[in-house]
Amino acid sequence: MKPSTSRTALLCNNNNNSRKSMPMKAALASIAACALVGSCFSKPEIRKPVDPGAWAGPLAQKYAGKVVFSSEPMPMNGTDDKAASNAITLGEPLYMQFWSEDSPYNLLPCRSTFGNEAATRRADYWVDLNGAGAGKPLTELVDLGGYPISDGAATQRHWHSISATPEHSFASAFMVGGAAQDEAVRIFNNQIVPAMHEGANTLRVIVQIRCASEAKSRLFAEGTLTVNVPPGGVAAYMVTFADRLQPSTHPENAALLPQIIASVKRQREWQTNNIVAAAVISPTWEPVRNDDTGVLIGYDIGAIVIMHAASEPNATRCQAVDFTFRRDAAGGSLEFIGAGQSIDVACSAGKL
Repeated sequence: MKPSTSRTALLCNNNNNSRKSMPMKAALASIAACALVGSCFSKPEIRKPVDPGAWAGPLAQKYAGKVVFSSEPMPMNGTDDKAASNAITLGEPLYMQFWSEDSPYNLLPCRSTFGNEAATRRADYWVDLNGAGAGKPLTELVDLGGYPISDGAATQRHWHSISATPEHSFASAFMVGGAAQDEAVRIFNNQIVPAMHEGANTLRVIVQIRCASEAKSRLFAEGTLTVNVPPGGVAAYMVTFADRLQPSTHPENAALLPQIIASVKRQREWQTNNIVAAAVISPTWEPVRNDDTGVLIGYDIGAIVIMHAASEPNATRCQAVDFTFRRDAAGGSLEFIGAGQSIDVACSAGKL
């Protein structure tokens, strides 16, 4: 009788991966089961290529395997590339997007064991400025983020914007606490632009695809852009597109800020930090109910606090920390609930 797939997998995994020695009978049974179905020591399965489907549009075929730079967003099924450019002046609108030449499934076979929605692959964005990364591994370049690729999405060609939102130009301010914070824009403005020099700069963007559970990767797309910087261009750019704290729309923002700041200063982790700005980022109070009874127990708000750490030697570099506070259903003062994400921002992003 042919053992079931799950039973065979269990036997094979025990034979190959267990750090403890098995009894002789169990070991012989494992080897016999593997030999019977040929699933432990046979050659790796050869996967047949899948049809990635029709091209999304003429630009998808024209720019297959390329990162395209443009002064306007270029959609996946676009037909007009008049906005595409291989050279810009720093400060002009800048969008980045790419099309893959084939499906991730065909380009990079990866081991999958978790089903259709598992992130078996991942696409990563890397940036090299003026050849500084020549001869170095990609992981030593500037990391602009990326996205996971599920098995279900791996069988078609990909189009993706390098910024989190396709309509979001890289030449824009990073809004700290904004509803659509774009991490790629923040990194571009704070790490790449300051390293540019006056004159022509070469910006190379690489999209790498890699397996999530194997040491396998390959090029997904790449492109090169010339960025011309006029005299004083970097300084002007940093003023125009500096990080900014999202203005609060909460009706009690001004009244709540003193409580928020005092609460943060009472926490040991931030007692010695200098708070330079804060804002309530929740538009309204968010009701909190008991999970079992549904009874209202309080109201939560989110707030961003920008602070300069006492241990940070760079006076212009601050942290923006996302905090949650709660007010009892009957009213009263704020209760500190916890801290969330922390990111590096310019201290000039906001002032109290």
